[in-house]
Amino acid sequence: SGTRFEALWWMYAGVCAVNFLLLIVAWSLNRQQLLMSRAGGGDQDGGNHSQGGGLQAKPFGQQLRSLEFLLILLVAAIQVPRSNFYLGVEDLVNAQIAAKLDTPESTRSTLKTIVGLIIPQGWLAVPLIQASIRRLGIFGTLHITTMFGVLCPVVQLIPNLWLQLVGAIAYTVFRTFLFSIIAAYNAELFGPQTMGRVMGVCLLVAGMVNLSQTPLVKMSYGNFALVNLGSILVSLLIVPFVLFVQLRRWRLHLKELEAAVRSEIC
Repeated sequence: SGTRFEALWWMYAGVCAVNFLLLIVAWSLNRQQLLMSRAGGGDQDGGNHSQGGGLQAKPFGQQLRSLEFLLILLVAAIQVPRSNFYLGVEDLVNAQIAAKLDTPESTRSTLKTIVGLIIPQGWLAVPLIQASIRRLGIFGTLHITTMFGVLCPVVQLIPNLWLQLVGAIAYTVFRTFLFSIIAAYNAELFGPQTMGRVMGVCLLVAGMVNLSQTPLVKMSYGNFALVNLGSILVSLLIVPFVLFVQLRRWRLHLKELEAAVRSEIC
């Protein structure tokens, strides 16, 4: 009984084919915007092709030496492995809590099924991301992302099995926010010309840090409280740096506005 694997395979293959065709249509409809975006800065010769100037007007090498790049590099190197770590140990932590509470296997199985249904629903958080970036900006959205990222291990420290559903929801929102804000941050600050290269460097470093997961799981197996506390601490350490860069850019923006006003007066 039930749906055959072959039918499911063809169904997903059909969905993927339709999505691919829709992407081609979307790129065609936005071809003019694409050509305009390619006029952004960050080229090899350092020419100023961006309307806003600033980091987008600088060559790729200088962008990599900026505080803004160091910030997003740290965010990626810390938060991306954290998101993968949660996904890898979520079932182990739930099993540990269930063992402490002497929870029936049927309850744990039901929880596992529900969590498995929650985590793929990150697309539901897309309107929240758009609203957050529009109202709070990229730095404000970075703070929101950190908040959701901290909530996940905090919930895992609480020995309540059904409360882990809150953690799964927070994780789903966190992961969706994380990859979206990294892309939005790089696009807005570094421009479309170098956004891909900046993303590549960030995710390369994140992948290297990600290799630490296996030894962490082995060391923490049976008691994940310590590694969760460390995860919370490391995530919170980013916050002062985000605030520093945010304040620095705000001051630079004020200076640019003052200079523009003075030039108009003169």
